[in-house]
Amino acid sequence: MANAFDYGTKEFSTLINRHFGKNFYEFVNSYRIQEATDRLIDPAHQTESITEVYLASGFNSKSVFNTLFKKTHDMTPSQYRRLSIPVTVTKTA
Repeated sequence: MANAFDYGTKEFSTLINRHFGKNFYEFVNSYRIQEATDRLIDPAHQTESITEVYLASGFNSKSVFNTLFKKTHDMTPSQYRRLSIPVTVTKTA
């Protein structure tokens, strides 16, 4: 990532820390959690399992993903998805 912006690794890490108030790993993981959050509520990804969501978001560990997601949203990814999907009511005659 640092190379893409023509910075040295340490320089880039310092820039992220100063601008976002996070270290590099916190910055990357917050981006990944946001990506996972978006996928969990996106109708185009409703059929994806939680495993598919966390892998597509850049996480390699389910436990790390679950810990960070719960820390961010105060609920598990499954609970978040369940509460975020609109309920469809069908009228019966």
